[in-house]
Amino acid sequence: MDKSQLYSESEESEPTTTADDDFLEDILDFQGVMKRVCGNIEFLQLLLVIFREDCGRNCDTIRTALADQDAAAVAAAAHKLKGVVGNLGSRKALRYIRQVENFSRGGKLHAVTPIFAEFEESLAEFTTTIERIVRDPQLLTTVGD
Repeated sequence: MDKSQLYSESEESEPTTTADDDFLEDILDFQGVMKRVCGNIEFLQLLLVIFREDCGRNCDTIRTALADQDAAAVAAAAHKLKGVVGNLGSRKALRYIRQVENFSRGGKLHAVTPIFAEFEESLAEFTTTIERIVRDPQLLTTVGD
């Protein structure tokens, strides 16, 4: 199986097989995440449970802080997300959340909203991919074959 079969918009659709490796590596750095968990899929599954909870909570915090024009709260939540997303290997989401953190630290909340929307989209791509791995851990062992 190649990496392109891991990402698809929904379970019902056929796996995407035309995406290139760079696109998929941008969604999820397979080798990096496996290195971080020392190849332990059960540990990865546990991290993903925590990831889902933390991401939801921190994204809610950012939405509320944006509505309240609270740059410090946006920056703090973005910083937390940066660590979680970075450790689980979503390069694309990491790029966006870094920008959210940097702009909010600079008080430029007008620039944060569209970037945060891009972050959420990339996070959805990542989550779709990683959820498939949680359901079928064998996908990780066959990537690159």
